[in-house]
Amino acid sequence: MSDYAKTIGKLKKAIEPLALTYEYHNYAHLLDVFDVVTKLGEKEKLSNHDVFLLQTVALLHDIVYVKGRTDNEEKSVEFARSFLPSFGYLKQDIDIVCDLILVTNLKMEPKTKLEKIIRDADIDNLRREDFFEKTECLRKEQGVDKNEWYSSYALDFLRNIKFYTTPDYSSGNSVFKKNLRILSLIKKKGSLK
Repeated sequence: MSDYAKTIGKLKKAIEPLALTYEYHNYAHLLDVFDVVTKLGEKEKLSNHDVFLLQTVALLHDIVYVKGRTDNEEKSVEFARSFLPSFGYLKQDIDIVCDLILVTNLKMEPKTKLEKIIRDADIDNLRREDFFEKTECLRKEQGVDKNEWYSSYALDFLRNIKFYTTPDYSSGNSVFKKNLRILSLIKKKGSLK
């Protein structure tokens, strides 16, 4: 087992009890993003070190999340800066991790390959079959009416989202389009009923 794998294993164990327990923003979400960055990193033939940094970001990008707050990424960065040195992370790696955490804010424009990968990994479920399951968890977490969520918020979100990478599975773009079509039909119909 590599030093990177050992460090990631220790990090996973350490953050599990610290992770949030919301319907969507929780340890399962962190692991989901972790799996996607790992696959995209392999697909993009990234170095082991870059994959290690992305995995670290995946595990910490939503470690601090307060509903309604706009500074969750900044708070997660503060946490990472104080938490990672005890795992032997070098300052320059912590700086990269923190920059990558910040780009998970959808208002930020990713520029580098690593930024594009972490951004897409965080919203990868939009182009997967489990989209409606995941978005229902997020809807419940946000406390939004079901009809309003599916006919307005989720539809607008998908219409305005931009992906920067190609998923590691061939059906990603067609599933995204299917999810968008279903939401458009819900809006046209006026309700879920």
